[in-house]
Amino acid sequence: MLAELLRYALSAQKATGIEIVSAAQLIAIDSRWSLYALAPPFSALRIWQEVEQGRRWQPPAVSPFPKTPVPRYGLIHVGEDWDDEIHSDLVVTGLRDTAWELFGDSCGPGRRTLRNGRSVIDVEMTAEVDEEAAWLFLDFEAERMLAGRAEFEDDWTQGYRTYLRYGLVRPGKGQSHMIDSILRRSQWRQRHQLHGEQDLAVLRRRLTVPFERQGELFDVGDEDAESHRGETAVVAD
Repeated sequence: MLAELLRYALSAQKATGIEIVSAAQLIAIDSRWSLYALAPPFSALRIWQEVEQGRRWQPPAVSPFPKTPVPRYGLIHVGEDWDDEIHSDLVVTGLRDTAWELFGDSCGPGRRTLRNGRSVIDVEMTAEVDEEAAWLFLDFEAERMLAGRAEFEDDWTQGYRTYLRYGLVRPGKGQSHMIDSILRRSQWRQRHQLHGEQDLAVLRRRLTVPFERQGELFDVGDEDAESHRGETAVVAD
C-alpha cells in the first residue's frame, strides 16, 4: 500500500509538474521504510527511478469509504530477552555501524552510552533532511545504490544506516534511544521473518494469542480464502 501511494504521487507529480514529494521527502520516506524494515533498502528510490524513466501509475477509481479502525489480529510472543539472542561479537544491533566506526579517528562517528547502558554511535543533530543534499544523493549516488541492491538484502535497516553515513538523516536531539530501539525491533522481526508485508494466512498461523473478537476476519471458506490469497498485512511495532 505504501509503495502504491508513492507511485501514484510521483506519477501525478511528473504529469502535472506540481511538486508533491520533494527530494528531501523522498529520502525521508525511504529512510523510514528502512528504519522499520517495511521494505528493502532504497525501495522508494527505485520507484522514483522508474517514474523518471517513464513509468506511470494511475490510481483506481473508488467510491468513498467510511473510516474504520485498524484491525488487530492478535499477539506474537516476543519475551523479555528478545534482544539477547545475538551471541556473536561480530554482530551488533540497533544504532551501530561497525564499518563506519572503524574510521572514528578520522571521518567516522564516535560512540556514546545511553542511560540504559546501550552503546550507540553519536550522530544526533537535526532530524530534517536538507533538500540540496538530497538532490546531490539522487544525482550522484542513487543509481549506484540501486545497482548494489544484493548487498543490502540481508538487512533491510542498512538503507537507514547508509543515509546516516551520508549525513542525510540524523536522530534529533535526544532521539538516539528511540532510534536504537526501533532498529533493534526491526532487526528482530527480520531474524524471525516478520518484516515487510506479511501474508494474512501465514501470519495467522504464527499468532500466539489470536483476538477472538476479530475471529470472523479469518472465518472464511476455502473459496473465499483463495480469492484473498494476495492480501497482505504489515506487522507493526
